[in-house]
Amino acid sequence: MRLIVNADDFGVSRAVNLGIIDCFRKGIVTSATIMMNMPQAEDAVILAKEHGLPVGLHLVMTSGFPVSADVPSLVGEDGRFRKRGEQLKGYSLKDVEKEFRSQIEKALMMGLTPTHLDSHHHVHMEPGISDIVGDLAKELMVPVRIHTKDHIPEGLKGIPSPDRMIASFHGENLSPADLEKAIEAASKYETVELMCHPGYLDTFVMENSSYNKERAKELDVLVSEEAREIVKRHGIELISFKDL
Repeated sequence: MRLIVNADDFGVSRAVNLGIIDCFRKGIVTSATIMMNMPQAEDAVILAKEHGLPVGLHLVMTSGFPVSADVPSLVGEDGRFRKRGEQLKGYSLKDVEKEFRSQIEKALMMGLTPTHLDSHHHVHMEPGISDIVGDLAKELMVPVRIHTKDHIPEGLKGIPSPDRMIASFHGENLSPADLEKAIEAASKYETVELMCHPGYLDTFVMENSSYNKERAKELDVLVSEEAREIVKRHGIELISFKDL
């Protein structure tokens, strides 16, 4: 198996950024995706360049503030993106494309060369949005995240991607055994992405993310000697999206 271990939410806070970098330097993380609308996105770009971390774009329309100045169908009265459940009840695809392009342009202006595209809360798998993200991926000539090649949205077909994405590595009481179980469940696939959300904790994460202490637990597992032993025991080749 070829395995991409991708850390989502790069840029959300300084503590998360440093945690992801440590998982890359000391653990089995091979890739990350950055949220360009988050407070510490610039810090994440600097760290990625400094340490050679391959970084894709975690396109956002369900958390924080938009990068674009005028995407009225995506925001509430406070100017923030609406939460996923409300957001997906109705939005302008024109606004979605404008915002996603703005996030990509911001990354490019900071000198980032994206390795791939995915999205916060998997919105790029939704009808219509998948067409937009597929077109953007083709323009950038980068792969995209899919859940499985057995069910690919029409707009994402023909774009390079792993065969399967593992989304089960999360929760309060994670252990190396959970990591191994998740990997074994996808063992029939040749190229797999393990989605993860490691990070250290700071005030911003504790006050703005319901998934907080769990990030530190993920980090503990991903930098552990047991994680490296699991990779070795299963004959796994660790790669990034650049290798697709």
